[in-house]
Amino acid sequence: MNKLPEVKKFLTDDFEVLFENTKFKKVPGKSPELKFFNGHGEELEKMDISRLTRSELNKLMDTKGIPRKPTHDEV
Repeated sequence: MNKLPEVKKFLTDDFEVLFENTKFKKVPGKSPELKFFNGHGEELEKMDISRLTRSELNKLMDTKGIPRKPTHDEV
């Protein structure tokens, strides 16, 4: 993961912190990927994210309709 600083920053600072219903699971020796599931837990899509920037990853989450957690100002 150290060879992918943008992805690492997204996963450690944004993924579970900013977005609802997200969980990070590290799989040693495997490229990082996002998996999207429906409400029944069925996998809908899987994508390799190793070539995306932190900004692109945040936009992807928004585009996929993953809700953001409320900020302290919204609570």
